[in-house]
Amino acid sequence: MTTTSPTTGRARTADARVGWAPPARLPVIVDLIGGVESLCAPGGVASSAGGAHPMALTTALFRGSAARMPTERSDIDDTFPMAYRCVALESIPGSGTPLFCYPGAHANCHVKGPIYEIAPDSDGCGLWVGSFAAGDLSPNAHTGVYSCPSPNHVLVVAQGEAYIVNTHDPLEFHHLNLIPVMGVVQVPVAGVTVLYDFTRLEAYGVGGRR
Repeated sequence: MTTTSPTTGRARTADARVGWAPPARLPVIVDLIGGVESLCAPGGVASSAGGAHPMALTTALFRGSAARMPTERSDIDDTFPMAYRCVALESIPGSGTPLFCYPGAHANCHVKGPIYEIAPDSDGCGLWVGSFAAGDLSPNAHTGVYSCPSPNHVLVVAQGEAYIVNTHDPLEFHHLNLIPVMGVVQVPVAGVTVLYDFTRLEAYGVGGRR
């Protein structure tokens, strides 16, 4: 049976996997950095073939977890340099601060989900607040906020829905198709942020999706 999420507008299909929870912090990912290094090194799969085959990348990533992962759902990750400050808020602040809700980057509205105050390190854009629609595909889906390989961008994951936003231009955003996001792994040695659901991995670098 297929229905539509009232918050994100995504089609959703009933699936027995919705209640599935991965082991805490996916202990099977212990050697992730080493695996990515081997792919990117001269003679590795990525360098010799012009890009890693999905199966090869999956095998390398899921050797285990030396890559940095937040220890709490509410942690703000700062693995990569950030040209902004980001603070989690409990509620929408009073009038005066620009407010945008996602998906859509609609002004002066909010949705059910996490709220963050963003302060760009630039004179071109002032302080603003983002309200991010939470997903509803799985109660075990991930929530967190992460630095990105691009210093101007922030990755927000709200109960499995993921958004990459340009903190210096809140109208510029990308609502990721990977759902529900069950976790995020930062791989600074390869310059990528890796997101995963039940069966897939997606990596994002400075230029976008790899």
